[in-house]
Amino acid sequence: MTKEKRIRIPVKREEEETEIVDEGPVVEEEAQQIVQEAQEAQAEAEAERDRLAAERDEWRDKALRLQAEMINFRKRQERHAENRIESERERLLRAMLEVADNLEKALANADRDDPLYRGVKITYDGLLNFLRQEGVEAIEAEGQPFDPNWHEAVAKVPAQAGQQADETVVAVERKGYRRGEKVLRPARVVVGVKS
Repeated sequence: MTKEKRIRIPVKREEEETEIVDEGPVVEEEAQQIVQEAQEAQAEAEAERDRLAAERDEWRDKALRLQAEMINFRKRQERHAENRIESERERLLRAMLEVADNLEKALANADRDDPLYRGVKITYDGLLNFLRQEGVEAIEAEGQPFDPNWHEAVAKVPAQAGQQADETVVAVERKGYRRGEKVLRPARVVVGVKS
């Protein structure tokens, strides 16, 4: 048993003196245990805080990566769609070139006085205007040096008199067309070759 001690503390004001009761000495062992438990609790709290911070950073990193992946995916899809549209446009333009060839043949074999000739000519001119608006141009071939990027050789013949360069296009079997720097259809040509 511990004895209670009474201590009187004088107060500077004009109040009564306050009495504080000392309940005795606190066992030092219990105090150390309480301090140790508090330190362990603090260490656990700090470890939990660090774990949560690492987890938060990991989720933030994943979110940023997913966001970047979505942006890249969207860009890839847009490029793919643009390429697909361009590919389909070129396919359609190639089909139109076949129609232009057929109309040209019809005009070459028709009588100019025939009223049908005028209708075919108007249709042909309209188609050529449409192709020009789409950026389609005929490939100049006759008299040009043979270029396998623009021409498709269907025959080789001996060079004509006055032909200065070897492998010059001497005749065009079928017109070639390009759109910008891309060949839609190479020109089918006859090439003059020096012996």
